[in-house]
Amino acid sequence: NEDESSKFFVCSDSDDIVNSIKKIFKDRVIVYEKKEKSTENDLIELYLLSKNKKIIGTRTSTFTEVAWWLSECKMKVKIL
Repeated sequence: NEDESSKFFVCSDSDDIVNSIKKIFKDRVIVYEKKEKSTENDLIELYLLSKNKKIIGTRTSTFTEVAWWLSECKMKVKIL
């Protein structure tokens, strides 16, 4: 039940997935633009993800769980 104009943060280890989501939702998508793949950039994305009100994640994603913990377990989580 999200507002059709709501913006949302997307992160994934797959650039193809992020690009597909950006094609569908256009300017509603917020991403952390990485110049290179690095552990530091992964950590930045993890902390950004933890600052959201909700997360939609996958069952096997450690990012989903760690972001939830970093949110002090306050974030709503939906697993696909």
